[in-house]
Amino acid sequence: MTRHAPDDEFAARWDELTRQLGELDTPAAARGAGSGPRDYVADDDYDTAFVPPEPGPGLTGISARARLGWFLLLTGIVGIVIAFVASAPPFIAALCALLAAGGLVALILSLPARRDPDDGPGAVV
Repeated sequence: MTRHAPDDEFAARWDELTRQLGELDTPAAARGAGSGPRDYVADDDYDTAFVPPEPGPGLTGISARARLGWFLLLTGIVGIVIAFVASAPPFIAALCALLAAGGLVALILSLPARRDPDDGPGAVV
C-alpha cells in the first residue's frame, strides 16, 4: 500500500473542485477590467468643492492693552541695548528695564482668564 504525499492529495482535491465549478461566465465589468488604480477618474466638482475661509483680521483685533504692552516691552529692550552700546548712565538702563518689565506685565494681564471651547479655532488643552 503506497501512501501519497500530502501535496499530491491536495492537488488532486483541488483539481476535482475546480472541475466541478466549470468555466465561469462573468462579464468584463464584473472581473474588474479597467478598474485599476490608474483608471480612476476624479469627479468634475472635486476641484471646486473646497473654498478656503477668509483670512482673519490680522493685528487689528489686538486690544489696546496688548498693543501698549508690546510697545513698552520692545521699547525697553531696544533702550537697554542702546544704553549699553552707547555707555549711557545706569539710570537710563534701569528706566528701560522698568519699561520692559511694565510691558511684560501688561501683556500678561491682557491674556484671557478662561476660554470658551466654542470661541473659535484652535485646540483647547
